Amino acid sequence: MEHFTGITDAAFRRAIDEAKSMTRDEFRKHYNFGKSTTYVAVNEGVAVDPKALLAAAYHHQFPDSARLTPASFSSSATTRSILEGFNCKILREVVHDEPVSATTVPPSIPGPLAVPPAAWWVNQSENFHLVYPAGTLWAPVADSRGTVPSHWAVIHELRPGDLVIHRHNDQVRGLSTVITTPVKTLRPSGYVDPLDTEGYLVLVNPVGYVNIPARSLLEKLEKGTGPLNKNGKLSRKYIAPLPVETTLQALQDQGVAFVDSAEKLNTDANIEKIFTIDGPTDRLVAAQSRVEQNFLRAQLLSKGDITCALCGRHLPADLLVAGHIKKRSMMTESERLDFNHNSMLVCVLGCDSLFEKGYISVDDRGLIRGTSEVPRAVHDVVSQLIDRPCPKFESRSAGYFRWHWQNVFESAL
Repeated sequence: MEHFTGITDAAFRRAIDEAKSMTRDEFRKHYNFGKSTTYVAVNEGVAVDPKALLAAAYHHQFPDSARLTPASFSSSATTRSILEGFNCKILREVVHDEPVSATTVPPSIPGPLAVPPAAWWVNQSENFHLVYPAGTLWAPVADSRGTVPSHWAVIHELRPGDLVIHRHNDQVRGLSTVITTPVKTLRPSGYVDPLDTEGYLVLVNPVGYVNIPARSLLEKLEKGTGPLNKNGKLSRKYIAPLPVETTLQALQDQGVAFVDSAEKLNTDANIEKIFTIDGPTDRLVAAQSRVEQNFLRAQLLSKGDITCALCGRHLPADLLVAGHIKKRSMMTESERLDFNHNSMLVCVLGCDSLFEKGYISVDDRGLIRGTSEVPRAVHDVVSQLIDRPCPKFESRSAGYFRWHWQNVFESAL
């Protein structure tokens, strides 16, 4: 591995910037490398084949030397060590056996969908299978150099009702509709950045998987439009705006139907698909609440401690729900998505209802307290919880518990 002793940070950054301008396939083919079947290197949200990335960095450092080949690499462990030294995350490659069907739009896509006010292209790599079902789009506040790439900053332009086109590898894999405006929060599960990385989160409602060749949409775009660079090649932009009319026509050509009304919004993937957005309708709020519940539950379960935060019992995941500490209708949007501090897993064996109705609460020392003026059967259950410490209580969640004590618990005394 003597080839890599002279590579500087500047040369490595040029390699990363080059990787951003191409698809992963294009990048490794440009340097004559095959696809890695074991590991993938991730830097600033870009997934790259490890050996191809090092070969690119070497080329930028020594442009007059012969390019490296797969035979130039003798040890995968050394390759990993060098890349980690350049602040890369080395993740095990996830291989998904997804047959490409002749039917581009499976029956799981409901229809018709609503004509959106805006459409967005999202490039997703190996984490697509983690974040799409959870309904999240997230971008860090800034990169490792303190700058904000424009394709990250564009997340601030997403609005409820917008259509999102999720691209993974060479296919459009899923469609979703935006449910929330961007909220600043720590990174959710499924992303490679450190847990304490701050970023902006948007929740989306996944309306279903598709299997549409990306080129069927991209070939209809002008050069320099959306995710295409000025040469008409697909860039590594994370989020890019799409022309609505062109996008819908391309999707309709693949069998996706739309309702021609700007006042409609698809928010529920299970029942009726069309909802008015002339104001905060009950159905729209219910759909947003469902998406938030799924999101919160996914984040809490991903932490691995599958226990009820009130009774402390280890239970199957299907007996636990993600509960807000502060009442949802009284929260701001940022409070609703503060999954680290304003939510907890509680069991459906009683704790969820007891807390929601104010039979129990958590005091300013983090201990569970209960009401006494209740039927005997309820009192017996509550008494088993009194004086238990709540593991979700800490300085940043204390305000939410205080709200519950003052507005729910005290009214039930």
